[in-house]
Amino acid sequence: MTRILVVLACLQLAACSMSKVPITSTGGKQSDERLLGLWQYTIEEAAEEKTELVSIEKHRSGDLVSQVYEDGRPSEEGEMRVVVARLGIERYLSVTHPDPGEKIYVLTRYEFSDTDHFVLFAPDLDQLKAATDSKLIGGKWVEDRHMSSIHLDASAKELRAFVNAHGKRIFSVKTLEFERVKQPSDGAKATPRRR
Repeated sequence: MTRILVVLACLQLAACSMSKVPITSTGGKQSDERLLGLWQYTIEEAAEEKTELVSIEKHRSGDLVSQVYEDGRPSEEGEMRVVVARLGIERYLSVTHPDPGEKIYVLTRYEFSDTDHFVLFAPDLDQLKAATDSKLIGGKWVEDRHMSSIHLDASAKELRAFVNAHGKRIFSVKTLEFERVKQPSDGAKATPRRR
């Protein structure tokens, strides 16, 4: 599993939730211009902290795409597609690799504290498992030696209804904090850009 944006949150927790469909709003495709730009975040890797960069840009299709930079170069994992949804006052991100084939989305909620800082919230897996066990939403717990996860098998409509009713309570585990990287005033780029 690639380390990018919300997928990083899964690795931080050693567990995550996945779905064959993204969280979407009833109004169709949405965007959040505040997400556009270059961001930095810190993760723990091999008992030390490491700061990485991620860019979020609008593709010519209108979709948002993200790219992690490691040591100033784009990571080998490539771009990821970011699906934004607003349900009530809450905002959600679903991230997947844009290649055709079976799409698996990693689900999270996000909050801005100001224009230059946002936080990702992963689901509380105990609460999400209780919801799948009680059939509030379709899904199953999947054990893995590297990372356990909950695979949701709800339709887009069922997922939207569940998240609309329980989203903030379920997506409550603070994972990563992002800080905007200001571009140098001389016009130079802080990191290489995609061509």
